[in-house]
Amino acid sequence: MRYDTPLRRQHSAWSTRQGQLLTERVEASAQSDSRPEQALQQFEVSYLPYGPGDEAGEATCEIVSTYGPVEPEYASLRRECGLLDAPHRTLIELKGSERLDFLDRMLTQKITGLAPGAVTRSFWLNRKGRIVSDLLVANLEDRTLLELDVHAAEETFTSLDAFLFTEDVEMSSLQDSHLELRIHGPLSLVALSELVDGGEAPPADGACSVTLAGYPVVLF
Repeated sequence: MRYDTPLRRQHSAWSTRQGQLLTERVEASAQSDSRPEQALQQFEVSYLPYGPGDEAGEATCEIVSTYGPVEPEYASLRRECGLLDAPHRTLIELKGSERLDFLDRMLTQKITGLAPGAVTRSFWLNRKGRIVSDLLVANLEDRTLLELDVHAAEETFTSLDAFLFTEDVEMSSLQDSHLELRIHGPLSLVALSELVDGGEAPPADGACSVTLAGYPVVLF
């Protein structure tokens, strides 16, 4: 699969563990009408194809549909928080002193003057004015990240790169080196503040570089 997630094994392991925990609760409950094997069968990872298929009609990207029963997943997202794997999204990184000026001339949104830590939305259009990609632009102290749909990344990178000449801008794709995870829900920032090394709560509407479990992470 062209845009496969590297976390499939972790998906299965987590789902299996949840099934085991539910089975243990069922076995410990004398009042339950459910059988342990039924509880275990409730937890199985299912995937949905995302975006256009390949020439053979096979999926080029899949996202998790559910890890098991939908109700507790929905409740977690509404009341607390939930972690989502996002292989359908990717990043393009720009470095160099003229990166904001370059993006300001290329994108639909005003980018010049975007402060470190600021995040904005923008479009990248083709020569006919049609949308190539819907971007989330996150500016950091030493680089600027373009977050976008994985299926639009190659065309976006190639067409933007065609306009680079003598500018002090270095552009690279992070498709093969970085993974995007999303955390949703009203307690997302609380959970992140507990996980981030140093315990600092990340900004709700900005971008920052932190260390999480010993790994460098960009939050936005």
